[in-house]
Amino acid sequence: MCFMLQMKLLYPFLTSSDYFYEPLITFGLDLGKDCTKEKEVGKKLSALHSQVAVFQRPLNFVVMYESSQGRNHTSLASVLRTTSLMVNATVSFIRRQMRQKGILPPEYPVISEAEVNNMTDSYLKNLIQRNLVTLTVTDDVVKRLRNFIILYTLHDVSKQVSPCTYCMTSKKK
Repeated sequence: MCFMLQMKLLYPFLTSSDYFYEPLITFGLDLGKDCTKEKEVGKKLSALHSQVAVFQRPLNFVVMYESSQGRNHTSLASVLRTTSLMVNATVSFIRRQMRQKGILPPEYPVISEAEVNNMTDSYLKNLIQRNLVTLTVTDDVVKRLRNFIILYTLHDVSKQVSPCTYCMTSKKK
């Protein structure tokens, strides 16, 4: 995903530690859930919805922050807006499919910006305390790492659910 590279270029500290790539922050997701193992269409749709819908609000945090960072961030903000639109469209598609089958969308974790910031701040301070990274913690550093974690986790989830989305959209002959 090109936004990952753009973020690394804009925020070089993101390349300073492998710990930024596999954070323990999961946004309440079951990242081990494999929707391809679900045989029933309703369960498959529910699994897809739960894994993708959780990113709608956090992506808004990312887009708002990067859009406010000035001209150097215009390209990144544009890609992120497109990504957010795609996630929203995917969730809408899944919900339509569920409604057509008479299935209610499942509950999913809704996380506030303050909660994500607090989790990121705690994670970062823990890394610093254990001498795994050397960094001065500021609000901007926390938000930049938060954004990277949101996008990195979305990238992982996208790879995980893509076989399921293909199964839902392919026409049977």
